[in-house]
Parts: sequence; structure tokens; C-alpha cells
Amino acid sequence: MRSSYLTGLLAVAVLAACDEPTVPEAPVMAVVPEASASSSGGVATLASGSGHMIVGGERRTFSFSATGRRDGSASGTFELHARQADSRIHGEVVCMTSFGGMAWIGGRVTDGPWEGYDAVFRVLDLGEGEKGYDDMVTLVARQAPGRAQWFCDFTPWYPDALYAVDGGISVTTPGSTSFSSVYSFSVDGWYTYAPCANGGAGELVTVMGDIQFLYHFNQDPAGGYHGTSEVRYQGISGVGATSGDAYRITGGGGGSWNASISGLPYTDTYTERFQVIGQGPGSDFTVHYRVHITVNANGEVTATPSDWSVECR
Repeated sequence: MRSSYLTGLLAVAVLAACDEPTVPEAPVMAVVPEASASSSGGVATLASGSGHMIVGGERRTFSFSATGRRDGSASGTFELHARQADSRIHGEVVCMTSFGGMAWIGGRVTDGPWEGYDAVFRVLDLGEGEKGYDDMVTLVARQAPGRAQWFCDFTPWYPDALYAVDGGISVTTPGSTSFSSVYSFSVDGWYTYAPCANGGAGELVTVMGDIQFLYHFNQDPAGGYHGTSEVRYQGISGVGATSGDAYRITGGGGGSWNASISGLPYTDTYTERFQVIGQGPGSDFTVHYRVHITVNANGEVTATPSDWSVECR
């Protein structure tokens, strides 16, 4: 190596509480403290690297070493010196997920201004330079305590910007050009709005039940990354805040995304359809949601077409 969404339901749901991380986050983060996971990609991984990059006109140096084990545990350390902010942080690795030359690494900050917080970052090993690329790393993003594991489990495409490294990164994950994962967890305390319920006056509905996410990732020979997802609602029910009526929520969704070796350009399409079934006539409604996002190589969002409809029955 080189010396290298439940989106529709969430769009009408409001969480009872949330944190203030420094990067965008899926709202589902706040309700998955004990997500169960299984993966067909349980291959031991070694990742390490050090070097520097220029951020805000100032040199930023980093080093890390992480070991991912077959049982899903991970260990290691990371350190960052950001001269622009005149700060230095040190932490312990608590999780890592990888395939191909990409690794998602999460840790707990043990020293520095972020002490007590979690921190996450992605690294990309592009080999010995035969493709003409430098290895790459994202900025380290501060997260609320306990969020690092979510980052490793769900492998989100953020922090999105990857920086070329003057140094090297090595990610060794034998046979890991693709993997599939299934995550399921219970939700309680979400609520959505039923516009057709309560005699047409509408009401808030508290939601509870189980949600399952299925993911598949693969890396093509050119180094591009591709993913598909599926969301399944399992026994989702609700109670009307005004009427006390019982509701059932059925449906699901799915999507796909594509990204280059650097993470940009990036495209993402997601479609979801779900039904809220209440008691009595006129209390049911169906929501259809579709969104497409395109981000160009400069990190600029160039298209965000969406389609949203609610049909009362």
C-alpha cells in the first residue's frame, strides 16, 4: 500500500430530543442506542496512516491505527493536530467498517478540547499510486457521545469531502469489494401527523414498533462505490394524541447511490410509500415520497428534485 430512510416517515416525524453534532445526521441516530446488526462482511481489517493536508491555509497533521476484528469489535488510536484552530485531540478507536480501500472509523476522544465526545472519519487507500491518485481522508467530525458506533454501522457518506494526503494510508480488508448488512431496531416516541383523522381536523400520532434496514455496498474495478438500501416497517403502530384511536403503519422504501473514489460526484435516489391506517372512515392516508440528490465534483448540490404527496381515504 501507499506510504497511501425511512426518509418519507422522517419527513413528517418530529423527534422528542436531538443532539447538536457538527455534521449532518439522519434523525434515526437519536433512537438507535441499541441497534442489532448482522453482516456478511465479517472480515478482519487493519487500517493505519499518517500525514498532513492543508485546511484553511494551515497544515493539519494526523495519525491513526485501527484493528477491526471478526467479532465486530475494534481498537486503536487516532490523533489530530489542527493548526488553524490551534487544537490537538487524541482518542481511542471503538469501531471500524471497511470494504475495498475505504474504511469508516469511529472513536472516543480522550484528550483535547473534544474530550468526552465521539469522533468519526473516513479514509481511502488508493494503492501504490498506479492510478495516479493520492490516498485520501476526511476531516474528523465531532459527534455526541455514543454516536461513533452508528457511524460504523450505517457507513454514511459523510463527512463528504475527502482531502488528498501528503503521507500514506493503508487499509487491508481481504476480499472485501462488497458486503451486505441488515440492521434492525425499535422506535418509540416518534410522532407523525395524520391530516385526515379526527373528523378531518387532523391529529398527532405517537409511533412505535420495529424498523429494518437492508444495505448492500460494492466497489467497481475503477474504484467507484455503489449502494442499495431497503427499509421495512415491522409492526409499526401508533396512538392518536387527541382521539386515542389506534393506528397501523405499513409500507417501506428503498434507494440507491453512486459515488466516485473521492466521494464526489455523488448521486442518491430514494423512494418510499407508506400507509397510516386508522379507525373509522376518512382516517386513513397514504404518503408517497421520492427524492433525488446530485452533488458535483466541487461539492455543489446541482439537483434536488423531489416528489411528495399525501392522499386521504
